[in-house]
Amino acid sequence: MLPGSETSVRGLLEKDLAAIHELSLVELSVRRTIDETRSCIFGQNQVVRVLVDHGAHCIGYALGWQVRDIAELTEIAIAAPSKGRGFGRFLCTNFLSQVKQAGAKSIDLEVKDNNRIAIGLYESMGFLKVGVRAKYYRDGCDAWLYSLEVS
Repeated sequence: MLPGSETSVRGLLEKDLAAIHELSLVELSVRRTIDETRSCIFGQNQVVRVLVDHGAHCIGYALGWQVRDIAELTEIAIAAPSKGRGFGRFLCTNFLSQVKQAGAKSIDLEVKDNNRIAIGLYESMGFLKVGVRAKYYRDGCDAWLYSLEVS
């Protein structure tokens, strides 16, 4: 539980599907059907951590995958009313702990080059920029590649 809050992080439940689908659309502009979201979050090797409020409603999530000692954080989203309160760091830290506990030695991610808030978060957590995918996104932005080695 986040200090001073009734917010916590837990594993994925079937009832989280609609909220995660909505968050991915609204906060990340991910265009997929509800069935595609289901396949994505309940797929093999997926790691999903869900941020819930005091009423157990999903207000954020972290999605990634892990195969043996390699993990990747592919999506992280926080509902707009809950942004700016440390929940992103809390959720990301929980995701990292989960994959590390399951044997991950490195965690990778990519982030849009203009997403300064996310870049600041990842760099403050020790992620190092390891590459760039030029003009990777539809809007022409680059994808910055980050990695974190854990022991």
